Amino acid sequence: MFLYTFLIGLFAGYPFLESSLPHVTASWLLVSNSESNFRWNSRLHSELDFKSYSLSISDTTTISTTLLTDSFDDAVSLHRTPDGTLLLLEQGTHQIRQYEAPSFSTPTIPSLIPAERAWIGGYGFESGAFANPVSMTITSGGRFLVAETESNRIQVFDSRWIPLSFWSLDSNPNSSDTRSAYSRIRPDFLTLLPNESVLVIDLSARIFYHVSENGQHRSAHRIPDSIPVDFIRQIRYDGDHVWLLNSSNGELYTLTASGFYTGMSSCGFPAQTFALTPNGVICADSFQFRINATSTPLNYQLTHEIPGPLIDILPVNDHILLLTSRSLYHVTLTP
Repeated sequence: MFLYTFLIGLFAGYPFLESSLPHVTASWLLVSNSESNFRWNSRLHSELDFKSYSLSISDTTTISTTLLTDSFDDAVSLHRTPDGTLLLLEQGTHQIRQYEAPSFSTPTIPSLIPAERAWIGGYGFESGAFANPVSMTITSGGRFLVAETESNRIQVFDSRWIPLSFWSLDSNPNSSDTRSAYSRIRPDFLTLLPNESVLVIDLSARIFYHVSENGQHRSAHRIPDSIPVDFIRQIRYDGDHVWLLNSSNGELYTLTASGFYTGMSSCGFPAQTFALTPNGVICADSFQFRINATSTPLNYQLTHEIPGPLIDILPVNDHILLLTSRSLYHVTLTP
């Protein structure tokens, strides 16, 4: 039996309206590639990555699949806070759904109960509203960061979802018009690095941006031309490397946080989502999920096909949550 610890780090538009909140505009210079100073720190990363849970799987494990809900409108990611609250980023409504912490005691199937404040956001360009939210992350201090591609900004909230500030990140330091949508980067993905810094990824520009906790830039690094960004659907960070999934063929590309290409591996099938563990990679599509361990890969067929491509995967103890754009499925693992 393998013990897996799930380690996951998870967007252009028009100028947005003025806000009374603090506003940070950072200009960027593309620097030459150099080795990153961000190295693995197990204590720090376990505090930063709240999607880290134990998962016990063996070659005799059986699974069952249950639909929890099918009421989402273009969901894009699933998150779990330190107190167990589930957060679902929903692009179709420009909102974040909150659910009370489910019980994941085996073999109970968890229930989805909306939290007292069930919704955050709604469409708009004012503070606290979202214009096409595509990615979010959670800091160790409990702050929430949400990236929006229609407004090309990243909003920062405290642990109670009170807006604190927003960042508009300028890719052209020589531009006099910092409000121009053409000069601001498109934040396609966010992931947290050690020391509360944030990696912001703009796929269209093929750039990694390092942003400090106060929204100031540190450096920018180019994604190698050999990586086909048109098929990149998911990005993870394991403390040392950035992993990019090519959903067309299941290939996984690894780079350092400063953009150095370090290699490629494969899920073995055109996976739609993946998760990182110390012993290997969990890959999944709507038919199966596969554990690519350091030894023989373990393949598991879902008890029924999940309609629609998978968007995200979240293991908790001996349970797995599988997210599509419309539905959330629960998978029970029985050793």
